[in-house]
Amino acid sequence: MQQKLLPLKIELLPSRVTAKDLIASPPITSLSKYTTYYGSHDSPNRISNIKLIASLIDSYILLSGGTFSLLSLIGDFSAERGFKEAFVIVGDELVPQHGGGTCQIATTLFNAVALAALEITQRKNHSIWFNIYPLGRDATVYPKVSDFKFTNNTGAPVLVKAKATGRSLTFEILGTPFGKKASFTSPYIEGKIGSGPFKTRVIRKIKEGDKVIKEEEFWSYYKQAGDKQNVKIRRPEPR
Repeated sequence: MQQKLLPLKIELLPSRVTAKDLIASPPITSLSKYTTYYGSHDSPNRISNIKLIASLIDSYILLSGGTFSLLSLIGDFSAERGFKEAFVIVGDELVPQHGGGTCQIATTLFNAVALAALEITQRKNHSIWFNIYPLGRDATVYPKVSDFKFTNNTGAPVLVKAKATGRSLTFEILGTPFGKKASFTSPYIEGKIGSGPFKTRVIRKIKEGDKVIKEEEFWSYYKQAGDKQNVKIRRPEPR
């Protein structure tokens, strides 16, 4: 068999993090950490998707001033890339689609990022609220429709750590302390939580020392509160 030599082109890419960046930043510490748990009816397909996306995000470094887009990082939700069909909310129905479970990624990451006092630049709630998520503090993503984005406003790089197990998902934000702390108020509810529509408001308070320097409202509009009995299922998940 004849051997054929092919030209090899090498492209050198600049480092995202340089020695200068590291020298300018003191040792990193945990800025926040947040965990959500799977529901009792979650399928192996959904958990598999969550673990796959968590592996894509784990150890992600976001430089100062940079913006993180969850959809851009994930890319194509295809079977070829390992995504499985699991339920997603479409209107007022549950429909199996590749990548189902991504919204738990978005919700968990949103809470970790928000509690780290980072700047939230894009967030949208689910149309149906499920009680595995904190009321008024969920986030949904869907290709070409809604994304979850945040900006690193700490003045130094931040590191996003992700861990998905068989029962829970955790995000931790590591970085250089920048003097700000964040917390959420309890949700204010308009309407009645049940089978009909309602809305909620939570306020994120950001403190610098003992002084509140910013109050930010997050409104959520839900068509209903969901459970296994009252949410329509277009077709079963593949097993």
